[in-house]
Amino acid sequence: MGEHEDIVRAAIARKYGSIPRMASETGIAKNTIYHALERGLDNTTTKTRNAILEPLFGEPGIQYYSVPMVETVADSATAPDESALLSSYRALDARDKERLLEIARVMAGGR
Repeated sequence: MGEHEDIVRAAIARKYGSIPRMASETGIAKNTIYHALERGLDNTTTKTRNAILEPLFGEPGIQYYSVPMVETVADSATAPDESALLSSYRALDARDKERLLEIARVMAGGR
């Protein structure tokens, strides 16, 4: 389909290995995922889009058009510790992400 669907497909492959495995682990019908990616995320309901994106990117209601930015950040993290840090950050819920960012700001001298 489009760029966003390609990014979501890549995220599914990276995190779950396949659409059927994602479906099994998340409880989303695999046909729902296939159809959303074939028809385009713009052509799905918000509920379906969020159900697919939340387990991949960790935030309910994420605007999928911001996903390319997230992927670019991950690709630019060249050091292994940066990649590990980013992976750990993505696994946090929104409250913990905010707490971690506050700690990082303090440690960086308030910058």
